[in-house]
Amino acid sequence: MNSCHAAGLRQHPPPIPDTPKEPWMYEYHVDAFVPPAPGCNSTDPGWNPKRCGDFAKFLNNYAAQGWKLHSSEYRAVTATKGCGTATGSWLVCVFERTKQE
Repeated sequence: MNSCHAAGLRQHPPPIPDTPKEPWMYEYHVDAFVPPAPGCNSTDPGWNPKRCGDFAKFLNNYAAQGWKLHSSEYRAVTATKGCGTATGSWLVCVFERTKQE
């Protein structure tokens, strides 16, 4: 049995470090990963090795600048161009990093 507890003394937690001067310690950046369109009358290849590699480059570009992926979600997009109207999805990514001073 710990002698401090036996004597009825409490062990206090370590002191809380000073809070930052600004309430926001992080900054955020939003960008969309837009895979190249396959072309007229083509089918989308899905997440094949090339698309996965392109996405890895996209993420690593931000990681090299100190950003980490915070969240992502697909957003439906409709484009009217070239062969007509096409629908697809963009992967909208939110990146976070500690605020630079």
